[in-house]
Amino acid sequence: MNTDPLAKVIIDPATVIGTPGHIRVGRATNGRWWLLRHDNKPFLYRGVCALWMPADYTGGEAHQYRVLWEEKNGKNTDGLVRHCLDIIQASGFNALGEWATEQFWNRGLPFTILIPIREVRIESNITPGIPDIFDPLLRQAFDARCRITCSSQASSTELVGYYVDNEGSWGTMRRDFVWGQDTGPIIDHSNVIGKERLLLQIFLAADAKHPGALRAWEWVKARHGGNNTKVFQDWGITCNSPEEFRALDAQGLKLASKNYWDDHVAFTAFYVREYFRFTAETIRRYDPNHLLLGARFGGPPGMEMLQALDRRHIDILSWNCYQSTFYERCEELSVSTGMPQLNGEFSWASGHFLDWDRLMKLENFTAEEIAHCRKLGQATLEKAITHPNLVGYTWYKFCCNSAGPDQPHCGLIDAAGTESRFNSVLLSEINSRLEGIAVGTIQPKTD
Repeated sequence: MNTDPLAKVIIDPATVIGTPGHIRVGRATNGRWWLLRHDNKPFLYRGVCALWMPADYTGGEAHQYRVLWEEKNGKNTDGLVRHCLDIIQASGFNALGEWATEQFWNRGLPFTILIPIREVRIESNITPGIPDIFDPLLRQAFDARCRITCSSQASSTELVGYYVDNEGSWGTMRRDFVWGQDTGPIIDHSNVIGKERLLLQIFLAADAKHPGALRAWEWVKARHGGNNTKVFQDWGITCNSPEEFRALDAQGLKLASKNYWDDHVAFTAFYVREYFRFTAETIRRYDPNHLLLGARFGGPPGMEMLQALDRRHIDILSWNCYQSTFYERCEELSVSTGMPQLNGEFSWASGHFLDWDRLMKLENFTAEEIAHCRKLGQATLEKAITHPNLVGYTWYKFCCNSAGPDQPHCGLIDAAGTESRFNSVLLSEINSRLEGIAVGTIQPKTD
């Protein structure tokens, strides 16, 4: 008797995205999206972030654990990898999330790779969160990184695909968003008009040394008769030149007119399409076989950004979530894009589940607080997996210090190698249920 909950999943071949013989994504005949292994078997991605153990790195708890392990066992890379993968799999995980160093790649588990466009040439960034995608030097640097990384992994049957950024700002961060404490809808950012400098203003106000600043001025003038004066008149501000505009921006100008909002939305679409077109084509130049996983959105990216996505240049929408509104986020993004989604980070070590200040100070929680975190954390994750567009989640993270093994926090182990029992026990239970929940044979627990 076949007890595999996925045995009856039937994938509609017309929906499958990707190259045969590699990991792909497709939708079942009941409407649910699944990742597909190289042998076409569906699977639910359950990953773990941050097996970050480079030999030349001296910080981070995972690396500290590597040093400790090697002091006891010698410098045996294969032994270390197998040991860490055993820890991950013991808690029911079947994949590696981001920031797993190369010694963990192609070792039996699906994995992802981040090629961070904002880090390949930092001086090309308009702001720390926004790369100047129009800068030829940035494009050359990204191409060089892809040539090395993508070419070396093009034949892998375990690589899921590539992220091209992590938690960039996109110039649309809502004013009331605080990491770990977001309570409002993520899609509509029109409420920030007059409160925030949005993407178009950020580009226009950038130093003229940035090619993107010049491109933005050319773009916006073309929408207003080729005349700067007409641009400013239409926006309702008193200004005579780009130089004066930069000065007003430095003094705190935040454009607020309806005409500016319309231009911002159109420019955002222009920027987003160029961003994903360029990154996709560059990756595809060196690896035509693996999935394009997008930019690992952190804060809310905004409707104006989501509506500009071109399905030719992104296969799976990826985003990080530390909120108890995990399912609701899936639904909002599904309504906006209809795309399959892969969660890049999730943990109950956030302000939605625990007192954030006490968590960061590694303070103990009471039995009642621990029970609340356990119940809400399980309910949040199990409910999220019921969403038909979600193909998996990623736990953040492998190694993290905490107040004690039975206290809630991030890691599966701490830097000394002590098992984080709260997480390992609870995640083992949840992970054993998720495929059954995804196919509807197990009911998710509630809070």
